[in-house]
Amino acid sequence: MQKDIYRRIKKFSENMEAMLRVYGMLELEDAYKIYCTLYDKNQDKTEFYRYVYWYGSFNCIFKTAYTGDGRCFSFIEDIDSQKVIAMQEKYAADMDYASFSIEDIRLLSENLANRTEWIDILFSKLRYQINIPLEAAERCLISTVIGIMNGTTLEEAFEAISEWSNGKSDIAANAEVWMAISGIMLELELPMLKGRSRTEYAREKNMSPWSVDMVSNHAAVFSDKKLHMYEFPKSVQEWMYNACEFGESHEIQRLFNLKKQENVCSEEFIYLLCDTCITFGKEAEAEALLKELENSSSFGRTAADKLRDRLQGRYDAFDEEYDDEFDEKNMFPWINAKPQVPFIRESPKIGRNDPCPCGSGKKYKKCCGK
Repeated sequence: MQKDIYRRIKKFSENMEAMLRVYGMLELEDAYKIYCTLYDKNQDKTEFYRYVYWYGSFNCIFKTAYTGDGRCFSFIEDIDSQKVIAMQEKYAADMDYASFSIEDIRLLSENLANRTEWIDILFSKLRYQINIPLEAAERCLISTVIGIMNGTTLEEAFEAISEWSNGKSDIAANAEVWMAISGIMLELELPMLKGRSRTEYAREKNMSPWSVDMVSNHAAVFSDKKLHMYEFPKSVQEWMYNACEFGESHEIQRLFNLKKQENVCSEEFIYLLCDTCITFGKEAEAEALLKELENSSSFGRTAADKLRDRLQGRYDAFDEEYDDEFDEKNMFPWINAKPQVPFIRESPKIGRNDPCPCGSGKKYKKCCGK
């Protein structure tokens, strides 16, 4: 009998913890309904509350918090419950919690990297580009994700990472870390939005996800070479992200227009715009931006070297495709024909979802494999 009770409590705890890892925080009335829908439609409500208070809270598996109007919430450790409740009131008071299947809950709760591919990309930048030691990079990543779940702005998240790196970053790292943080902030499920990402929430509300407490307001000095991407106006950051991630032509043109009209000299801005032009086949524009970056400063030249390698890689890839297309042997296969032999690959095949070997940090299908 005692073993059965123990197994039941253990199973309940595992299920509840998985739910809270995805939602971050749940009002208990809604948590009970979600639990019944997902795991046990016959779950007794009194027993549910008893498990939450007696077993979950007392054993520090999850925590509880109350509001002045008598509502009770359960949440995972490190969630700033009062801040999240206040932001939930601001944005999602009239909304139900997002729906997930049992498989969704299992997948999203078992590994942070399953939440969005930007988490893996950010870790790669922390570990191999900024050279933060492995354990510190892991702690930095978790701290960044928890901060985003608590509603930190992009600037706050970026500055927290700068503390972990002791300022050991450069233009390329700053620009690419900004991009990765932005991706996480847009795609990660958030407690303040009742389990929705900013992108999902904005789609429901017909608004920009960048308007959901994502960035701080700054009076940007566009002529400043050291102007960080997170210091640009919200609209400009949104244009840049959409241009870098999706290659949207009208966003790219907006950025070029802004650069000309406002004399934008930010090296991070120029780096990201050049990187976008390389990724989406605008080689002439990329060449012009490269020259500007090379003439900007010593830090600009270092960043430009990385981009020039990427651009050369695009040229080389095009040349190979051109050679294959117009190879005389392909056009006239009977010339110097040789017996066919099985093809043996000398290196592993690059999958569409693998990191692009050009070093952009994007998946192959979104970069050179387009």
